[in-house]
Amino acid sequence: MFAKINKNILIKFPYDMLDLTKENPHTNFDNRFDLIEWYSYTEESRSTGNTIVKVEKLLSPSYDPATQRLIFNETPTLLDERWVQTWNIVDLSPEEISAAKRLLVMSDNTAVATTFASSTTSTAM
Repeated sequence: MFAKINKNILIKFPYDMLDLTKENPHTNFDNRFDLIEWYSYTEESRSTGNTIVKVEKLLSPSYDPATQRLIFNETPTLLDERWVQTWNIVDLSPEEISAAKRLLVMSDNTAVATTFASSTTSTAM
């Protein structure tokens, strides 16, 4: 994915060839160059200083699903001179932890009941 930026300020994300074509309706963009290079030749790029950058999606970090949840940040941020989409780890509230435990117990009970029903059906045949 790509983003349009100006002096490390995010202008538009995501940004793709369709955006470039809409912004430059009288220009034919062929396969000679990629999006970043084509944009650099536009009048907007020259007059505003805007550029197109590649945005990386970082791998999700390790977390404890019993006590935490993972939230993906759709909006890219500048990290070590790279534009990336990051993740946040958020602690679950005590109520969310209790609800998750109840669901786990219910799913365990359903699995046990299903296994028991399958075993008694196969022995009865």
